[in-house]
Amino acid sequence: MECNTKIKLATYNLHGINQGRSFLEHLCDTRDVIYVQQHWLAPFNLTQLDSVCPNFQCFATSAMSDVVCNKLLAGRPFGGIAICVKQNLAPIFYARQQELL
Repeated sequence: MECNTKIKLATYNLHGINQGRSFLEHLCDTRDVIYVQQHWLAPFNLTQLDSVCPNFQCFATSAMSDVVCNKLLAGRPFGGIAICVKQNLAPIFYARQQELL
């Protein structure tokens, strides 16, 4: 990838993976990096993001980790963030991260 290549970014509040899945699939076809909020996935379901964007590497965390580890989830799911990076760009992100450490 050349240094002057433009990277297309997007940020998207899913309001839950089921509700936002189709537009996230569209973003995966048109963007290089996607910042995701409110995926509402439990820690054991985070791999669902990988199935939505198979040519991306998704780094995600669940806001429900403490709740599901300590007790049953009561009520609706909540929170969660992720950064999904097109696989051909992942090495660039890793290299830059190492420079900053």
